Amino acid sequence: MKKRTTILALCLALLLCLPALSFAEFINQKTYGGSHGEYIYEAIALPDGGLLVLANSRSDDGDLTGRKNPSPVYDAWALRTDASGEIVWDIVLGDADTMDEFMSGVALPDGRFALLRKCFTDAQDDNESSELVIVSADGAVELTAALPARTLSLATDGESIYGTGWRATDSAPGSEFDFDYTSFVVRVDLTGAIQWEKDLEVPEVTRLQLEHIVPVEGGVIAAGRGYTEDRTALGMLVKMSGAGDTLWSRGLEGEDATYLEGLTAMPDGGAAAFGRRSFKKEGDDWYSGKGFATRVDAEGKTLWAKTFLRDDETEMKGIVPALDGEGVVIVSETNTSGDRQWPLLDNCWFLRLDGTGEIVEEAFISDIGADPTYLSGLLRGPDGRLIVYGAALKGDTLGYEDIFTAEVSLPAIAEMP
Repeated sequence: MKKRTTILALCLALLLCLPALSFAEFINQKTYGGSHGEYIYEAIALPDGGLLVLANSRSDDGDLTGRKNPSPVYDAWALRTDASGEIVWDIVLGDADTMDEFMSGVALPDGRFALLRKCFTDAQDDNESSELVIVSADGAVELTAALPARTLSLATDGESIYGTGWRATDSAPGSEFDFDYTSFVVRVDLTGAIQWEKDLEVPEVTRLQLEHIVPVEGGVIAAGRGYTEDRTALGMLVKMSGAGDTLWSRGLEGEDATYLEGLTAMPDGGAAAFGRRSFKKEGDDWYSGKGFATRVDAEGKTLWAKTFLRDDETEMKGIVPALDGEGVVIVSETNTSGDRQWPLLDNCWFLRLDGTGEIVEEAFISDIGADPTYLSGLLRGPDGRLIVYGAALKGDTLGYEDIFTAEVSLPAIAEMP
């Protein structure tokens, strides 16, 4: 009897050490779009509780106004909502001979917005151009200015606007690659005038593709991936000063190819980033992914780097600081079907990690209460609410998606309001 009691006590102690797991739900879900396809790239939480949504669309009806081109040409589409999710205004920009999209944007201190418009002539991104669009608080386009081609993400420190991206260049003689990639960071003032543009060279990799950027104290941190001469993929973080100097770079090595696909600024001046580690599934010929997250301080020191896997595959989609300022909250899609045709959402997994990267609490959504959906990101509203955004299929045909946003009810995660 004493032995059985001891075993039960040990089992209970072990259970108490495990992170809490509960089921969450999406609430106040909203969809936006027309009768054709829309795709959301980014959403920004606004001080009034509304959102700025950055997307493209090939619809000419529904929620769109000022449609420029008939379907199937994509136009850039941005919309602002109020705190209840109702559309306040929207902007549609495009040309008849280009495909256009709003890929990124930032809110400026004076109430205006800086949007990144990408234009290209075909699906292979040939003849691509990037443009800065400054929009007033009520949705009027005030000015446009050219940015370096293939600028992919914007950030602001309130006084200037930063962008990052990469361009393909010819490989050096004898290189293992058909093309090299050169990343850049550009800084422009609020009139769109370029203050400086710097191509980056870092010691960890020979090919660098930066795709995300956030403002931090003393400059900006950009994230992406790079490749060594032996074709090893490394997740990359680079910090630059406001004057355009490279302060540090970090290559994130692991047992599998690593890609960084998003990041968030942290209160200490550092950043947290997420991505995936690819691995070949045993007995199969396709690559799956484990979720990967890391945290660096203001000097680039790695505080932790962890891999997460649930079901057959985990694809992280968004990250925000936890309310304690030390940890982070991450949302991931988990896939059990093995169907690689489209990133349809099987299940949704929320994690809260502490300052050491350990799982403190987690929550799970297996029924989102809508059409099959995939996620694009996670953000936190001004009142602390968590908000997800992505796309919901209009029917059974892929390529015909509405934009959706939803608040997340997470009863298991005590720190959430």
